[in-house]
This record gives sequence, structure tokens and C-alpha cells, in this order.
Amino acid sequence: MAISFTLKFIEVIIIIICVCYYFAMAFKILCEIQNELFGWDNFNEEGLDEPEHFTNFYGISPEGRWGMDAMIILCYFSFTSLTTVGFGDYNPRSEFERIFCAMILLFGVAIFSYIMGNFIEILE
Repeated sequence: MAISFTLKFIEVIIIIICVCYYFAMAFKILCEIQNELFGWDNFNEEGLDEPEHFTNFYGISPEGRWGMDAMIILCYFSFTSLTTVGFGDYNPRSEFERIFCAMILLFGVAIFSYIMGNFIEILE
């Protein structure tokens, strides 16, 4: 019985980590697409102010911090968004990011319900 409990608990933890990671990487792809379409290069050529995107606002530039730092920031952001805690230290900055995060928040409620169902099953 203890082994079954432990395995189910590990399964739930792995699901949480995978969902947060996939959301973080999807958000990273969205940020890269935004940088390609509306990025610094396009605005600097026209002499306009830099756009306010997640990557620009938090200092994650494609040339610099797209490594482990960016992954930790994006996973932290996805975890706080999916759990609907939302501390506010990282938040979406552009309209595309807000729309994407709104869809992910709805998805997060469904995932949270699934995870809570698994926890209840473990406790029973």
C-alpha cells in the first residue's frame, strides 16, 4: 500500500513539473515570435521606443539570458500562473502575452482539478 501511495504521489509531481515546463517553453516560443515580429530591431530602426514585452521588461534578451536563467524564470512564472497564485513579480506585459496567459489560466484550472482528483484518490 505504501509503495502504491508513493508511486501515485510521484506521478502527480511529475505531471505538475511537466505541465509547468511545457507552459514555460510555449511562453518562450511566444516571446521569441513576438521578438521576431515586434522586437527591438524593428523598433530601433524606426527610432521608436522599445516594446514592452516580457523578455524586454525583465531583461531576458535573445543575445543574453536565454539559458538556464530564462528557463528558471519562465518555469517559476508558469508555476505561479498555473496555480493561480500570481505573486506579481513576473507578469505578461503585452496583449498577446495576456491573451496567451488567459488561455493557460483556464487550462490550469482543469489541470488543478485533475491533480486534486489524483490526490483525493491517493488519500482514499
